[in-house]
Amino acid sequence: MWETLIIAVFSLLQAVLVAIVTSERKRRKAESKKSERRAARRAEESLLSMKLINANTELTFATAVAVEKGHTNGEMKKACENVESAQNEYFGFINRIATEKISEE
Repeated sequence: MWETLIIAVFSLLQAVLVAIVTSERKRRKAESKKSERRAARRAEESLLSMKLINANTELTFATAVAVEKGHTNGEMKKACENVESAQNEYFGFINRIATEKISEE
């Protein structure tokens, strides 16, 4: 009788431990996925920021050339288009992230 009781207690303990370990694994997996998503967002944001900086640098250079020569040229138009494109991409990213955050709640 004692043997049966001891076996039952150990079986119950084993089941509890398996449940705890399984729960912890699921939590860690979800945490890892969340961390990966954040890293991907940061990478995308960094890339878009670099595009904005590059477009701004282009526009600054084109402005300097236009001031130096006393008239605008095709470089100015292209630089303005690049700035507008980079801004649109960045604002699209921000809107997408905001929409995702709102839908999570």
